[in-house]
Amino acid sequence: MKFINTRKFTWIICIIGFLLALVSIFFLPSIIPVHFANGIADDYGRKIQIFLFPILQVLITFLTGREKVKILPDTFKNFLNGHSV
Repeated sequence: MKFINTRKFTWIICIIGFLLALVSIFFLPSIIPVHFANGIADDYGRKIQIFLFPILQVLITFLTGREKVKILPDTFKNFLNGHSV
C-alpha cells in the first residue's frame, strides 16, 4: 500500500503562492483595490499587501507541525468514480 505525503504538497503550494505574488508585484499599480461592495471598490491598499496571504499560508503550514497526513490513493479513485468507500 502506497501512501501520499501531503506535507510536501502543502509546501509546494506555499512556494507557488510566493512566486505568483513575486512575479505579479512588478505588474500591479502602486495602489490596488482590496475590498468591493456591490461591485464597486470601496477600500484600497498598497501592492505590497499582495504578500499577506502567502505569508499567512507559510505561517499556518509551519505552525501545524511536522505531522504527516497520509491518504490512500484508492480512496480518491473510489470517490471520483462515485463508489462509496
